[in-house]
Amino acid sequence: MAGTHRRLGLVPDIDRTHYFLCVGANPAVSNGSFMTAPDVRRRLRTVRERGGRIVVVDPRRTETAREADQWVPIRPGGDAALLLAMTQTLVADGRVDEASIAAVAHGWPQVRERLKSFTPERVTAQTGIAPETIRSLAHEFADAPSSVAYSRVGVCNSRFGTLGTWATDVLNLAAGRLGAVGGAMFPTPPIAIAAVAPHLALGDGHGRWCSRVRGLPEVLPTCPLTRWRTRSRRQATGRCARFSSTPATRSSRYPTAEGCRARWRSSKGATR
Repeated sequence: MAGTHRRLGLVPDIDRTHYFLCVGANPAVSNGSFMTAPDVRRRLRTVRERGGRIVVVDPRRTETAREADQWVPIRPGGDAALLLAMTQTLVADGRVDEASIAAVAHGWPQVRERLKSFTPERVTAQTGIAPETIRSLAHEFADAPSSVAYSRVGVCNSRFGTLGTWATDVLNLAAGRLGAVGGAMFPTPPIAIAAVAPHLALGDGHGRWCSRVRGLPEVLPTCPLTRWRTRSRRQATGRCARFSSTPATRSSRYPTAEGCRARWRSSKGATR
């Protein structure tokens, strides 16, 4: 299923939403991060002043959670399961307009079938959130005049980061919030990134080539950092390797710079 080009992303319409579901983000400190805007704290307060709600899902009671209407503590790595269970709730309760989804995305029937495995009861152990709370969040999200789910680094840097980031878009899509007022907006960047991406080797895709050591498939078009970790173990060249990471490729386990230097020195028999 496709929603948007990954480098354009989706930005929450914070100034017009009535329900802001903030998962793994702390905009009160980051000034919005991906949705950066002047005086984000004031904008968050305005959501509540116009009768809206702010719900923060995070293992830690963050600065944003302290100012929210509700803080939902979650077990680290459980974000994807929660978001999929919320979507499954909407499907099971008949709150999804499948005709509208078909007009903007493809692959929904396959997603709908897979959602059957993510009932609130089944994901409770992974999320640490009671089934009735998951259903309540899903119903509030769907019933609000406008709503948006927003996730950031706390989600994409977890064990199931890619799935969690995608599940955020799926929830917005299922609830009819994709591209809607007060929902997840498609921004217009100053540079037409989608147009120049093919010329910069930034095009979308998966498995078009694999890493040399472990044969890991590329994604958009980079490899997991675990690949770099493996290669640094087998081939320490003494040179600094340049690499980049995106939410789709981050791993929860990767070597520190000092760790790599120590292994390189050991392999060279250096004494300093």
